[in-house]
Amino acid sequence: MQNLVENSLQLVYKDMLHQCDDLSQFMQQDGKKILAKKPISETVSGDLFQTALLSNLLCPILNIYKIGPDLTYVLMSRLRKILGHYTGRGWRYFPTVKLMPEDSDTTIEVLRSLLHFNLMSPKDAKFSINIIAHYVRSDGSVPTWLVPKSAEDEVDKIWTGTYDSAVIANVGLMFLEYCRYQKIFLKLAERITIWLLNQYSSKNGWTSSWYTVKNYVDFRCIELLFTFCSNEFLEAFFKDILQRISNIIKMDKNTNSYGLDLAFCALIIEKLTMKRFFSKKTNLTNSLANDILNILLDLRTDNGRWQPYTLFSNPSPTNSECRREWASTTFSTAICARAVHALEHLNGEKRSLKDEQKFHI
Repeated sequence: MQNLVENSLQLVYKDMLHQCDDLSQFMQQDGKKILAKKPISETVSGDLFQTALLSNLLCPILNIYKIGPDLTYVLMSRLRKILGHYTGRGWRYFPTVKLMPEDSDTTIEVLRSLLHFNLMSPKDAKFSINIIAHYVRSDGSVPTWLVPKSAEDEVDKIWTGTYDSAVIANVGLMFLEYCRYQKIFLKLAERITIWLLNQYSSKNGWTSSWYTVKNYVDFRCIELLFTFCSNEFLEAFFKDILQRISNIIKMDKNTNSYGLDLAFCALIIEKLTMKRFFSKKTNLTNSLANDILNILLDLRTDNGRWQPYTLFSNPSPTNSECRREWASTTFSTAICARAVHALEHLNGEKRSLKDEQKFHI
């Protein structure tokens, strides 16, 4: 299995070295601003968020595999270019579209990747983190778009998704990861967690206007829940999430996001089994983990990659009912390989993961 992950990461390396557009989404640069899956005339592209997310998810295992140093070099080269798109406040999803405001999701993900790869100092990152902290509302919600509150309705008409559980969870996680030793950020993370709990459904978890992957918000929320929630809630959450994972396994394999749904289920199981709270409950996850692993291996194509599964969808700025999905062979292959690694290394049976870096500000 180690060779399978190694070979998959080598393919990701080759793709990122030679196919610059596979992680990008394209938008027509005219009055209609129609989102498109393929490049067309007079288009702009954006791969900032996708590159940063891929980098952050692969970071814990890059030191384990032989291709790690080469893949790290390619990722850092891309991240350096992304650093050049900093606006002074944060990052835009489409960096050259001046009418698009900076957004908290892209900004947080990019900051996390720059910190992980030592391309930005914690001191420099704090400025943008403070800007986002300023946007946290009294109820714990955080707008996606970094604009004055008076402009939110107008921006929402164009770009939609002003308040999204996945985005808000990502902000709370950033506060917890890098700023937990400053009381103000810890309190903001707690406030965000309370807002998320108010949006939670034991049957469906959280919903997102952006992300099509069923358990993506669960994946983001786990650290927040373990920090701020009671053991009684965690017990209930554990049962809920295992049921949702079981339901995802039974989904139609032709579902557009199926491979990534399974991959994020694997990463959730990895996180849960790292918690002492669940140290005696691993038998409850092992069966699901084995099922996910077998299906992920079956989904791998003959060329060693996974097909492009949908991670999120964007609305057309002129028609919010018209959505364009984003999917990438490179991204799917990277995250599915990461998931295979996670499932093979549960409970410390194989080599341990690199400790995740924490940059306290």
